[in-house]
Amino acid sequence: MHNHSYQSLVEAQTGVREDGYTEEFLWVDGELMDADKSRSYGKSDLTIVEHYRFEGVSNPGDNSVLFVLEASDGTKGYVISGYGTYADEKFVKFLDEVPERDSTRVEDEP
Repeated sequence: MHNHSYQSLVEAQTGVREDGYTEEFLWVDGELMDADKSRSYGKSDLTIVEHYRFEGVSNPGDNSVLFVLEASDGTKGYVISGYGTYADEKFVKFLDEVPERDSTRVEDEP
């Protein structure tokens, strides 16, 4: 994974897809699932490769984090989470328990 500086969440999604992290994971019933919901992943199945936090300057509701993930079966993808007031507490707790490979990068949306 390259160290990127993304200006927006959309730009980050595009960038991580170009880097091969193409699966958009979904938070369903306490676990992450692939987009077609055929496979589920627990905390021990995943590694956070990188994450990008975006702070909406004009709207606090725009606060989000894009997590870049690799699963033990080789699946590479990402999931998006809100933070602060808009965060799903169970989802945040789940992600807090997933091991992380790289350091956090903070991006500010213009």
